[in-house]
Amino acid sequence: AVKALQKEGAYINCVPYGYMKDPINKHLYYIDTATAPYVKLMFDLYINGMGVRAIAKKFNEENIPTCTMIRKQRLESFGKATRYKQTLWGGDAIKRMLSNTFYIGTLTLNKTMCRTINGKRSKNPSDKHYVFENAHDPIIDKTTFDLAQEVSLQRKKKTYRGTKINRPNIFSGMLVC
Repeated sequence: AVKALQKEGAYINCVPYGYMKDPINKHLYYIDTATAPYVKLMFDLYINGMGVRAIAKKFNEENIPTCTMIRKQRLESFGKATRYKQTLWGGDAIKRMLSNTFYIGTLTLNKTMCRTINGKRSKNPSDKHYVFENAHDPIIDKTTFDLAQEVSLQRKKKTYRGTKINRPNIFSGMLVC
């Protein structure tokens, strides 16, 4: 049933930060005007040279609500009890958001699969993904997203001290276990 919904392009998971599910039709989602500016700010800061950890620190200092905090507020507004705790922004969350194509209007489904009911999730190869271009309103335009991916690739080529990773180590091959 889940695969059939995915092939049709019905999004069945929690929507990413910056979007909101329609309370009536759970397969529809739209831009959340309260959190979308933070997504734009995140991309702008990253493109202008700030790292993911520095962005997370800035968001924590400015008390910008995290995904979990937004989810908790929404559930409590409907009168539902939650176990969510107040969390802080982390570099990993920022990094995932910066590489998520959902923000440019592309819906990609079937990225992972689970072989058993409560088993481990494994990544599917990209040829098995269901990709729907222009599936919803984008928060970030394509050029900004591509620029962020380019900046990310440039930053991966160097270590935090600025030296190239592919430089051979003078001690390589001397020690054998």
